[in-house]
Amino acid sequence: MASVKVPERITRAVSELARSQHTTVNTVLQAGFAQLLMLLTGQRDVAFGTAVSGRPAEVAARSRWWVC
Repeated sequence: MASVKVPERITRAVSELARSQHTTVNTVLQAGFAQLLMLLTGQRDVAFGTAVSGRPAEVAARSRWWVC
């Protein structure tokens, strides 16, 4: 596993974008990841998800899949 130090101005900008859109930083990052997958694959439709194993059913039911 590699780790990368993200400049504070970037983390601040991502946090502000999330706040302005009434969403979470994780959602902003997932949207960015979807855009990256679209760029790298040349496909308009990409999908990815998150593991929900071991989570209570209420939490698992709220998980969303991104399809762009």
